[in-house]
Amino acid sequence: MKRDELMPKYRPYVERYLAAVGESGQPYQNELFQRLIIWAFDVGDFDSGIAWADLAIAQGQRTPNNIKRDWAHFVADTVLEWAEKQAAEGHAVEPWFSRVFDKVRNDWRLNEQLTAKWFKAAGCLLLRDHDGQPRPSAVGDSATLEQADHWLAQADALHRKVGVGTLRQKIAMRLRALNPA
Repeated sequence: MKRDELMPKYRPYVERYLAAVGESGQPYQNELFQRLIIWAFDVGDFDSGIAWADLAIAQGQRTPNNIKRDWAHFVADTVLEWAEKQAAEGHAVEPWFSRVFDKVRNDWRLNEQLTAKWFKAAGCLLLRDHDGQPRPSAVGDSATLEQADHWLAQADALHRKVGVGTLRQKIAMRLRALNPA
């Protein structure tokens, strides 16, 4: 219903609001805009959801009353949850994972635990086997293994309980096997 009826019905109002704000430079708290951001993620329209959330952050838009997080935390949580499910099933997570990971690394101030989860996910994605599982033994490229270990080390530095120790040990073993010298 959201995808087929509500989004098409209300999207033109939001687009008019965004155009008007673009011309006047005077944003205001727009509950319809806020709600459509949530709906965009609900229906899997990550392009619109991420772009609109960026605008909402820039405009200082509040999240709807039933969302107890700010926009950055909401988007980071939502996209990470989606990406982990997709990756576990062996599906692609791009371009949305990289778009949000870039924001997590460079722009958004998130809590350490969520940021650590993002770094862990980035490392695990580099180690995926054909079934979508993170397996260092499935990777034959030292540079990829080193980059994965770099992301995992950052995750560990941010939040010790993120759970990357064993995986990092397996990466070290795989690197030794690839580079016996």
